[in-house]
Amino acid sequence: MLDSFQEAEHYPGELYWFSLVDPAAPTLAERVKDTDWSLDDRLRYAREALLALAEFHEPRERGLQRILHRHITPHTLRVRHNGRPLFTDFSLARLDQALTISRVPTDFGEDAPYVAPEVCQGGLAAADVRSDVFALCASLVTVFPAEELRAREAREFLEQGCSLNPDGREALAELAAVLERNTAPLTKPTLELPAPEYWDEDTVVPFQRAHFKIISRLGRGGIGQTFKVVEVDARSDEIFGSYVAKVIDHQSDAEAALLAYRKARAYSVHPHLSAIHEIAPEWQANRFVALMKWVEGMPLSELTGVLALHAEELGEASLQDLLLRWLRDLSDAL
Repeated sequence: MLDSFQEAEHYPGELYWFSLVDPAAPTLAERVKDTDWSLDDRLRYAREALLALAEFHEPRERGLQRILHRHITPHTLRVRHNGRPLFTDFSLARLDQALTISRVPTDFGEDAPYVAPEVCQGGLAAADVRSDVFALCASLVTVFPAEELRAREAREFLEQGCSLNPDGREALAELAAVLERNTAPLTKPTLELPAPEYWDEDTVVPFQRAHFKIISRLGRGGIGQTFKVVEVDARSDEIFGSYVAKVIDHQSDAEAALLAYRKARAYSVHPHLSAIHEIAPEWQANRFVALMKWVEGMPLSELTGVLALHAEELGEASLQDLLLRWLRDLSDAL
């Protein structure tokens, strides 16, 4: 959780609100399409997901209550840049033994293949740790293609957690132990960077003898992506500044863009342009092509319908004065 619980104004002790981080990590449904995601890395992911859910159900730390997730699917599970699982969407989660109000759904939509039979029949009130086991194992089965022998064996192990009879489902720790025995040891000291579409927060990307940590994905276009990053010391994690990093997918597009960045760089010191800070000498897959100055502000699209209020907040004499100033500044920069 990004924020602790806050009391809603005018409803002290009655209503509360909180906010959650919206992770940039891809969903499991998206990551399974990555042909470079190796079988051993998939096995490690599945094992860690099983152990993480077991930690929800039986926390090792004293004083913590057991949690039922109740909404595990390939769309609520995510894969971090380092291959580790990330559970999201706790909108249906419940503390064990807490009172809950639920209904009997008639249609689970695309989630139906990952909903345990007892929940389909009795609604969310019928969910317990065994139905979470069913949902996770049914989701993880999708990770392993049936064509490969080791992957097919992993599917068979995970299907032991998908028994129609709740009492016949294998324990999470047992399933994780079986997967571990079938996974090759991790010999690399660090994992290679995945493709940029699979980067998320805290991904560290080397560039020009420095290291940059991803803060967030700013946008995605036809030829590449843009990230907010900070430069970090590889040893102390000290932060040296914020930048906008550009990534371009294909070499042919990148070569044209690099030439354009070189031509524009000398002019980008203008007060109304984002300065081009650094340019790569050549294109490399899964690396930045350029760093630009980070500029605090908001997209113009966010001011749609409230521009007059924004002008008042800035102390402008009128909305027309604000718009004319923007037009002059932008035209001068262009």
